[in-house]
Amino acid sequence: MTALDDILQKMNVMGHFQATILASSEGLPIASASSTDDASVTAAMVALLRGVGKQTREQLGLAELDEMILTSRDRRRLVCRYFTVDGDELILAVMVEPGGYYRQATSWAMREVDAAWRSHSEAQKPRKRFRPGLPYR
Repeated sequence: MTALDDILQKMNVMGHFQATILASSEGLPIASASSTDDASVTAAMVALLRGVGKQTREQLGLAELDEMILTSRDRRRLVCRYFTVDGDELILAVMVEPGGYYRQATSWAMREVDAAWRSHSEAQKPRKRFRPGLPYR
């Protein structure tokens, strides 16, 4: 389990969610915490929704989308929250049961994903080493 999977698992407990996915804006699954759904299919669907939302936003002259919610007749909701970390556009999608709250748990997860993503990015950068007699770059 990766750090991002762990964040999603904790968020599921906090928000009483059954399915969660973190996906790229291109529809690639990055992390998931779900008992039933196929992460690849779900990631592709939430990216497709993002594209529809983006086109709608542009046509109506709206500001950047913060989230998109699909509500079914049984009052379950698919909530897609959009955010950017280090230039990478990400989608956090959760299934919310009728009467359930999601904003606090998803906001917490977005902050945690941001911190983990940045930490991982910093660890991947080549380290500069000091060499005596040479200028430090």
